[in-house]
Amino acid sequence: MRTLVIGLLVSLASLVFGATVGLHPSLAADDQAYLRIFADTQVMKMAGMPPLPPMPQMPNIPGLGSMMKKIPGMGGPMRTLQVRLFAPLIAPDNATASLAIPDVLKLGPKLDLELYRPKPEPVKPGEVSPDQTPDFTVLRYWGSSPTVKEGQPETFNWGALTDEQKAMLREEMSKSAKKSQYLYKEDWTTGYWPNGKATGMLDDKASLVGHYALTTTFTGNVQLDVPSGVDILGGINLTAPDLTQFPPLDQAMTFNWDPVDGVLGYYATIIGMKGDKTMITWSSSEVKEGAVSAWDYLDENRVAELVEATVFMAPDRQEVTVPAGIFQDCDTVFMMMIGFGRGVAPGQGTPLPSLQTRTTLMVTLGGKKMQEEGDGGA
Repeated sequence: MRTLVIGLLVSLASLVFGATVGLHPSLAADDQAYLRIFADTQVMKMAGMPPLPPMPQMPNIPGLGSMMKKIPGMGGPMRTLQVRLFAPLIAPDNATASLAIPDVLKLGPKLDLELYRPKPEPVKPGEVSPDQTPDFTVLRYWGSSPTVKEGQPETFNWGALTDEQKAMLREEMSKSAKKSQYLYKEDWTTGYWPNGKATGMLDDKASLVGHYALTTTFTGNVQLDVPSGVDILGGINLTAPDLTQFPPLDQAMTFNWDPVDGVLGYYATIIGMKGDKTMITWSSSEVKEGAVSAWDYLDENRVAELVEATVFMAPDRQEVTVPAGIFQDCDTVFMMMIGFGRGVAPGQGTPLPSLQTRTTLMVTLGGKKMQEEGDGGA
């Protein structure tokens, strides 16, 4: 329940503050089918965990060593591939879609997409509603600084929203409550991979470079060529703080990381929950209007613009500081950092194709409840 609440309240913060400035315009028209290929490198960390002991000698099972390295905390980042096809129609029952891929991706000759056709799933009145917490408050901070900058935090609560904003939020929460893992779009068919037994994880020697060809029986065919230089990114490696300990939330927290080749810009955000009625957010953007919750495709020029506007951190940046004390009374505190790499989007074809490379770091930083659990408390 707490995970759902956090997700919904992030939507609340984005809605109320109008935090969509700097978003790249949609590459597709409202009725345009489109194909999205995402190559992500994911690192997950949890503060307060001592260094792992050396792994015992494992039996010589083919593929076991590579699999163990991809488990978060067991030796390396996870390199993953996701494919999403969106079509503005409900596909026939016998419809099919597949993506032919280059051999260097090491996933076989093609990926068969599963098709998801949405069905009406109305949320019962009162099942998920912000009215249940009429005094809910969000405190928002931004920018790298050891102390809170002038004019911060920006504060709002549910009771202060207009009826129109409340109605918009209820609609967003209703959609979120459906919890579709296939990026639900009403009256659209979504093709997705991985599915079935596929994990989406990529071999350490896999590459994105080469020719891709989508074939469908219901929304057209398209090809995409990924040139040399557009490839899977490395993982983000924090060098500070020492995550074997819980970082002191009452003090300024400076995060340092090793540079990642190919990253064009970074963005970091932290969310803390204080009880069930207060959410605290911080972003690395130096401008208030720059805080955003999600991006689709960003080309090199757009990332450069966001870096120039100080919404994103520059690719040679290796440090950011969170003001002292803003999360010290929180029960749980989570950090996410994204590095955007090069992509490909030819701007033509049906469905309209694009490929994006990203690297993501997710860190559980602690908080009162987590530290109590870590100390053996309830």
